[in-house]
Amino acid sequence: MNLNQEKWLSSINSSENSLIIDVRTQDEFNDGHIENSLNFNIYDAVKFIEEISKLDKQATVHVYCKSGVRSLQACEIIKGMGFSKVFNLIGGITEWKNKIV
Repeated sequence: MNLNQEKWLSSINSSENSLIIDVRTQDEFNDGHIENSLNFNIYDAVKFIEEISKLDKQATVHVYCKSGVRSLQACEIIKGMGFSKVFNLIGGITEWKNKIV
């Protein structure tokens, strides 16, 4: 499901078992990312699947990228792996108005 920043952040704050996944490259991640996010590069498909498969399927997963395109693809993959609560950040980190570390 696609969420705007406000609803995406609200979902993170209201979920007990919440994960934030940045699906950009390591270099993009190093340039700045949303606090407490994990970096699983969707372009490295094998490793991406391996890392996602280690996660708790009951978790609420919040996914973002630069603009929202890669993260939307990642959400579909994650849902296909048995996760039911998966949320894409509309506009990605490019439109993020909150803290970046």
